[in-house]
Amino acid sequence: MALEETGGFQQSPIEIRASNVSPTVIERARRELFRERSLRHLPLELRTRYFTAEGELWKIAPKIHGHINWHLANLLAEEEIKELAAAHIIFFIASRGLSSFARIDLHAKVELALHQAFACDGPR
Repeated sequence: MALEETGGFQQSPIEIRASNVSPTVIERARRELFRERSLRHLPLELRTRYFTAEGELWKIAPKIHGHINWHLANLLAEEEIKELAAAHIIFFIASRGLSSFARIDLHAKVELALHQAFACDGPR
């Protein structure tokens, strides 16, 4: 949404690669549907601009969803993240399960796996 708001999609060819370890989460996202909880921190203005209500779920606008490729990936499995690590820019947003303070050791492992997936002179 930030790229759409700032004209980023019009300025450069941008592809967003999103991943999750859960097939259920990926399938729901591919269907362009999100639960209310997923949007709880999104300002109402952006929600009404980029989402439409479909029952208890929210459908994201095609102009946003069309830039996203969804991948099933375990961030600790090098083979599963090689393609994702080939990006020029990586934003890592932790899910509830990964973001809990008690999982700080897991954060370090994921960071190391992503770091190792990069070649010294940039992404593969």
